[in-house]
Amino acid sequence: MPEANAPQPAPPLALAQSPGRADSEPVPASPARSPSSLKERFSRFSLLPGRRRESADAGKRASIDGGGASSGDTAASRTNSMPADATPASSVESEPFQSIRGGSAKDKERLDKERAQRAAEQAHQKRLTLARRMQSDLRAAQVETPEERGRYGDGVPAAGWANDYSALVPLESIDAEGVGETIVLRARIHAKRTLSPHLAFLFLRQQTSTLQAVVAESRGGLSLHAAKWIERLPVESIVIMRGTLAKPRERVLGATIHDVELQVTDCFLVSRPTIDLPFTVYEADRAPLSGAHADKAAKHSESDADDDDDAPSDTDSPRHSRHLEGAEASPRPSRLDELSPTASSSEQPRSSVSSRRRSAHGLPGAPPPAAVSKRTRLSNRILDIRSPASQAIFRINSRVSTQFRASLLSQGFLEIHTPKLQAGSSESGSSVFQLDYFGRPAFLAQSPQLYKQMAISADLQRVFEIGPVFRAENSNTARHLTEYTGLDLEMQIITDYHEAMRVIDTMLKSVFSALQTHCKREIELVQRHWPHEDLVWLDETPVIEFKEGVKMLVESGWKEENGEPPAEDEDLSTRGEARLCELVKQKYKTDYFILDKFPASVRPFYTHLDPENPRFTNSFDILLRGTEICTGGQRIHDARKLEARIREAGVDARSLDEYMEAFRLGVSPHAGCGIGLERILTTFLGLGDVRWSTLFFRDPKSLPLDHRPPPLRHPEADTLAAASRAALAEHDAHASPEDAPAPAPLAKTPSANGEASTPAKPLVVAQPEPEGDGAQLADGPPSKWPLAKLIANYGDSSNTSWLDSRFQVWRHDASGGAVGFVKRGKFAIVVGNPLCDHTQYRLVIDAFLAHLREKEKLKPIWLLVGEEVEHILGGRLDWSSLTCVVEQRVPKEGRAAAIRGGDIEKKLRKAEREDLHIDEYGFRDEIPQDVKAEVEKRIEDWKKSREGKQLHLTMVDPWQDEGHRAYYVTRSKDKKIQCLVVLAQLSPANGFQIKWAFDFPGAISGAIEYTIVHAVSEFGGDSFTFGASAAANFHTVHNLGGLRVRALSKTYAAISAAAGLGGKNDFRKKIGARDEPLYIAFPRHGLRHGGVRAIMNFFEE
Repeated sequence: MPEANAPQPAPPLALAQSPGRADSEPVPASPARSPSSLKERFSRFSLLPGRRRESADAGKRASIDGGGASSGDTAASRTNSMPADATPASSVESEPFQSIRGGSAKDKERLDKERAQRAAEQAHQKRLTLARRMQSDLRAAQVETPEERGRYGDGVPAAGWANDYSALVPLESIDAEGVGETIVLRARIHAKRTLSPHLAFLFLRQQTSTLQAVVAESRGGLSLHAAKWIERLPVESIVIMRGTLAKPRERVLGATIHDVELQVTDCFLVSRPTIDLPFTVYEADRAPLSGAHADKAAKHSESDADDDDDAPSDTDSPRHSRHLEGAEASPRPSRLDELSPTASSSEQPRSSVSSRRRSAHGLPGAPPPAAVSKRTRLSNRILDIRSPASQAIFRINSRVSTQFRASLLSQGFLEIHTPKLQAGSSESGSSVFQLDYFGRPAFLAQSPQLYKQMAISADLQRVFEIGPVFRAENSNTARHLTEYTGLDLEMQIITDYHEAMRVIDTMLKSVFSALQTHCKREIELVQRHWPHEDLVWLDETPVIEFKEGVKMLVESGWKEENGEPPAEDEDLSTRGEARLCELVKQKYKTDYFILDKFPASVRPFYTHLDPENPRFTNSFDILLRGTEICTGGQRIHDARKLEARIREAGVDARSLDEYMEAFRLGVSPHAGCGIGLERILTTFLGLGDVRWSTLFFRDPKSLPLDHRPPPLRHPEADTLAAASRAALAEHDAHASPEDAPAPAPLAKTPSANGEASTPAKPLVVAQPEPEGDGAQLADGPPSKWPLAKLIANYGDSSNTSWLDSRFQVWRHDASGGAVGFVKRGKFAIVVGNPLCDHTQYRLVIDAFLAHLREKEKLKPIWLLVGEEVEHILGGRLDWSSLTCVVEQRVPKEGRAAAIRGGDIEKKLRKAEREDLHIDEYGFRDEIPQDVKAEVEKRIEDWKKSREGKQLHLTMVDPWQDEGHRAYYVTRSKDKKIQCLVVLAQLSPANGFQIKWAFDFPGAISGAIEYTIVHAVSEFGGDSFTFGASAAANFHTVHNLGGLRVRALSKTYAAISAAAGLGGKNDFRKKIGARDEPLYIAFPRHGLRHGGVRAIMNFFEE
């Protein structure tokens, strides 16, 4: 409810102005304006009439949607701290809304109607906003002078100040000494806060620097329309601005530049985002919560999710749309104490929403909202790298490699570049990527180790390399990557490998010193997100033998995961390394030390054995803050000893002929090391995950499964080709001079010499959106393609359920893609992946969700999606997701072997002795009506024999889409039908689905297995799926935790037990079925009790 003593806003102002009145002179308007006047006013835009809600937010609404002026533009109203932890009132906010818990059905119905009414008003207001903008654009073209028009616009002028790139000023060079200077800069819009159509504050960002810019209407500067045009630019747009540096009234606490602001006089748009942003860089740059704030925020979020079944989900008010419409909410501060002293409570935007929703939006007094999740950030890597903290990480990354190079060059090293394709593996064949090299086997180099040693044999004496390293280790941890940057060195030694150890130690400490000296600002930026203490190391680095390290662990009572103490002849586990570092820190007061003399059993074949104890080696690890960052040691230089070690290691010596030749020619004793750049950076900065320090990380799940999809079954229903044709047609329509609409006439204005002149630069006029949203059935061919053809081109087993009459199928106009859903109350139960090429998933999903939100007014619950779609919904859109269902797929590999073993083969032999006969009806074969009648009678017998609760994804109708079905009817000697197997044709990648496998009552034992195996063998080169089945366990994937998960897990267990889910899995496993996870995804807090009921009703129908 609104606060009783809240200050009242200024009266609303008219949307139009008299012809003789300047933009800066608003005309007071009556607060009671009838809807008919709006309809008459904008009838030229075909706008529908709608009830205009009069509220205390009218003045704020005008400032947001650009439709009028506000009387609050005074000098005192300016705030000099951009971030404000509040959200402006919605342009269509209704009267106060309170959820009713435990209310009657009538109350629920009333709330649903109010919600639908608000959604209709939002859509109507959006059209009014676009129409007002178009009217404002047209009017500006008539009244602005050429000088005013030349101060802003799309695209950089071909000549003039905006095209002089040598004059561009970097933000990091701006300081208080430049106050009064006029500068030109190019930057991104980081965030913005609009106070009125006359005044707005922008944060401009260049890499790690941010500067506040003031956009204000002024005489001789920006016109009112120019100010509003700049205010509407979406965040992350790139702009070129000119303005005067000025001292702000108060320190700008939210920007990195506190004592200077830019008063903008000119602005041109260079580039803008053309897709919805999953998050803003401003949001990603918020420091994560910790301590009491984090606990309070988590408790607040959990109570919201559990108590308010009717609270809006993410789809009720999409945050994505505001970025493209230019109507951003007020940016939220990283911490509440970042609010400017001048941002008093009276200056905060007022809202008529309830106190619950004010808290959810992060107003003062509530815990700050949580930062963008790790998965969402890493899934949108480019956007995340733009954040100042990420920019700082990669500046530090660059400094590490720069100092590594400088230190070694100063010690007489030579930089080399070695091949990454090699004939043999440097360590073992189990962890290398093998590939075909023109018919010959080859490997991606695990390291430059072999070639570094060959360079020493070539008398290069001291060499180093900075280059990629590949490891085929299926390790999905925070420490490992499949490709990373290696810092490697190799050098001749005179007497002992400790010579190399000392060189490496000196180099590493020079890197640490350089980071603390030259990257102080960057480290401080990183510490805001990843707090850590400064690194501590000693002038004399402790060197501890491996045996001594194991002894320290044993004496401390340390046990490995198997419950045993660590052994001297086995490598330390990750946890063991961390514990040893803690002990060293306690004893030596350092985060950095060397562990020497590793056991031979854990080192590669080329490592030199300790002459005094061959169980150990002349090798070492360097550990930093609990993590191994460097492995090094002496190499075997005697050819005969090396060959013996190769044989002992079981490595194919034939693939190492070139390598061995270097030793047969004679080589000096030598030693070296390998360092992971990303790991040393992650450890130094305390990032916790090596992916943060990798530009575009590669782990076992990074690359798409298939780059070359098989040919479509129906090339005439190609969604990629349809989208390309649509884009080309749109381009041609805009490019055709004959079809282009005539530009609006521009009024001539007097120039300086009194003569009439016309503005030299045409104005790009904003167009209102059409009444229809391009996501409905249209007359074009793509949206008329038969659904069955799309299933055969792109479908999986879940998509075949869309042929049921209860499904509605939405179509994407441009591509012809499809999404199937079933309405259940206020929910849309969406099933399966979209039917389109996988590269179009994001496009089609965004359009479909917009359709649900704007047209259907439904909340989505998306069932049975694959990993790629879950990555979009959970990773990019930040939905919650879980998995308790699997696709039981039978790949062609190993299928025959699985069938030959165990009970299946016995049943097949028994069925053969019964002299069963299978009638086959292939694709496009006509099935006799008498056969259909027999089958239908047996299906009725089957239905009557069913007991218990039945849950179904699809209705029992074997005759759907006969053109893409194959039928196998098995009869006994007396011609009675024993069983029926129906295959459904899916996409070429997914093969076929065993859509139906009816084992009719009284059927001969083994008949159904016999029929399924026969059907599968007919298409031996294709994969098969039994479709979706219940998984053994319930797992959360993203954005779920606490009480909600426990409740959902118990519900799933009860349903699974009651319905006997998973009862068929044993047989399917026996013929080679493998479980492939399917996911359930929904907007945050979108699966409350009502959502669970909707899902159950869907399956029980």
